[in-house]
Amino acid sequence: MPTLSHLCHKTRITAIALAMSLISPVAISQTLEQAVARSLESHPQIREAFARYKAREQSIDQAKAGYYPTLDATAGVGQEWTDSPGTRRDTSTDDEVDLTRRELGLSLRQMLFDGFRTQHEVARTQNEATAEQWGLIATAEDKALEVSRIYLDVLVAEEIVILAEKNLDNHQEIYDAIEESNQGGFAKASDLSQVTGRLARANANLMSARNNLVDARSAFMKVVGIAPEDLHLPSPDAAMLPQSLDTTLDMALDNHPRLQSAQADIAAANAARDGSRAAYLPTINVEVDANWNENIGGEDGAGPPDVGGENNNIQAMVRMRYNLFNGGADRPESDKRLIKPSRREK
Repeated sequence: MPTLSHLCHKTRITAIALAMSLISPVAISQTLEQAVARSLESHPQIREAFARYKAREQSIDQAKAGYYPTLDATAGVGQEWTDSPGTRRDTSTDDEVDLTRRELGLSLRQMLFDGFRTQHEVARTQNEATAEQWGLIATAEDKALEVSRIYLDVLVAEEIVILAEKNLDNHQEIYDAIEESNQGGFAKASDLSQVTGRLARANANLMSARNNLVDARSAFMKVVGIAPEDLHLPSPDAAMLPQSLDTTLDMALDNHPRLQSAQADIAAANAARDGSRAAYLPTINVEVDANWNENIGGEDGAGPPDVGGENNNIQAMVRMRYNLFNGGADRPESDKRLIKPSRREK
């Protein structure tokens, strides 16, 4: 049964998907939220993680199939050669009887008890799906953090370019003033040489700042999928931030998706271990078999009297099967070195 935490996890993923669906594919990212949402919508790592999660979800239904009945049909036709005491005792035939054998059957099986194998298999697949679900959330959060960092890098690079341009303009004004004074004989040649070097350094700083901006915009384009245009400095909500380092650590240990995914993986491994112990327990099934056969065992019912060669039967049984020995293949399942739950899980 899905727990409340599972439903909360699904709600978070549904909210992410809804937010992504509200963004037009051709929209220009302006806010940090829009950039993050667009990256989550289109990034291949997110799509890969989501596909893995959906695949694990499908495996839950496959595991639950063990609770439901199975129905099989069989049919066959061919030649049967029979040499048995019955055919040899019939003086009207040769010792060997050659007949065209026909078979038609239906078989219904309903599991009543399988050593809790299906129950543990369902638990295993549910925990594996939960692990993938947390992995999807972790991947999305990592990608959101990366987009946030690149978003701020672009803003910082743009601001540095603006400052570098102002710095170059100031040095250009100083250079023009000193050059004019030098031509009028009021400034030394050494002063002009010094300001010329500073002007060249300011120009080099501007070129470096513009290169850094191009790199930042390229990284933004790679992660988000569109060029950064009209970005706005985000304002954090202080109310959402933990008040102390201890509170932050507690929140991380309780809610970090990587830790939650690891715990779900441990639970899945324990469920697989418990399911393997079903080999030590009997299985009980309701079995219904119906067969409509003809010319079975060298008997065609030709008579006299002619009774026909049909051989029909229906069986409804409750059967118990208990393996007593299978070559020791199940012995390693009782190894004490298997995964044990942690103290915290207990």
